[in-house]
Amino acid sequence: MGRIDGTVTGERLRELALYAAMSINARLREFRAGNEGAGYRSLAAVPARRINGESRLLVLYRRAVACLLKADVMERYPDFDSTGSGERRTEDAHDHAGTWRRNASWAVSDITGATRSVVELI
Repeated sequence: MGRIDGTVTGERLRELALYAAMSINARLREFRAGNEGAGYRSLAAVPARRINGESRLLVLYRRAVACLLKADVMERYPDFDSTGSGERRTEDAHDHAGTWRRNASWAVSDITGATRSVVELI
């Protein structure tokens, strides 16, 4: 996953990680309910291909949380430089944050089996 510099304190990073996990959990609410109804008590118990001995669903879940966390950090802690080049870097960071959010959405789609779609209005 992406690197996060020391600008963000450990306490704040933990808070953002919890928020990211809660947000991904909310997106997976129906998926979870359906699987719990089928008798699966955890994501690891849901039948899925294994990658290196681990459920691919767990790998995708961690990716979704990590990508959303990275996007939040990029948006909340932009470059402190207020010059023109700093403003451009901030805009670039927001563009990159969108890429991380997209990756989180794709991971959720991969978990649920939904198709990936990107729609942009002109």
